[in-house]
Amino acid sequence: MWDSNFSQPQTHLLLQKVSRVYGKNFNFFKQHYVSHIITDIRQKGTTDNTSTHPGEGFQQEAAEAFEQTNKKQAEKQVWLMLIIL
Repeated sequence: MWDSNFSQPQTHLLLQKVSRVYGKNFNFFKQHYVSHIITDIRQKGTTDNTSTHPGEGFQQEAAEAFEQTNKKQAEKQVWLMLIIL
């Protein structure tokens, strides 16, 4: 089970064990960053008042703009629509 008192080296060892036992590869940025979270929170504090919602709104606008394109060179058309809006 997860122990909130794990240090960064302990977390790294846990990920290595999971890799061996389950054949998982944690060698990518997002998963690697998890091993630093505990140390970062202890050193810098929590990330209060943050949200991913602003980015989600942009994605919806981009998706709607894409639907209005002719699907050929759509990136150029989407950017033009987003700039005009």
